[in-house]
Amino acid sequence: MTDRIFSDNPRIDRKKLIKQLEQLFQIEKLIFVPEQPKDFTGHSDGMIRFIDNQNVIINDYSKEKTEFNRAFEIAIHNAGLNYEKIPYNVYENSNSIQANGDYINYLQMENIVVVPTYNIKECDKTIKQLEKIFLSKKVVTIDGNEIANDGGILNCISWNIKR
Repeated sequence: MTDRIFSDNPRIDRKKLIKQLEQLFQIEKLIFVPEQPKDFTGHSDGMIRFIDNQNVIINDYSKEKTEFNRAFEIAIHNAGLNYEKIPYNVYENSNSIQANGDYINYLQMENIVVVPTYNIKECDKTIKQLEKIFLSKKVVTIDGNEIANDGGILNCISWNIKR
């Protein structure tokens, strides 16, 4: 979850808010990462994805401000997580709402991972990385440009239910 939750709820004590969220989600631990600059949603699903309990995939934010990039990686490190960076290139989009170039918002199902592509140079590298990460799953691609123009990608427009 991003730290935006605290600025969205300024009247609730941080510890109390964390406790309420843990109870609501029925979890033992919440991990907070800094909100990405200029992200209108404040959501973390376009920034980080869990592979398993100890490993995550994160966007390569090397083109973002150093302070944000450092704080993001420190938050993940302090949570005790290992991470692998994948390409992230939203910098040529015509406005800040567009998510074209954000691959981490893929759709993961039981035996398949659907990855958005954007006809940019990072696509091939990203697909190869995700195929190595998800060895036991089939990785397929879909053109994500039209969906991404409205600010979300595959994970944003779907709903997975674990049975």
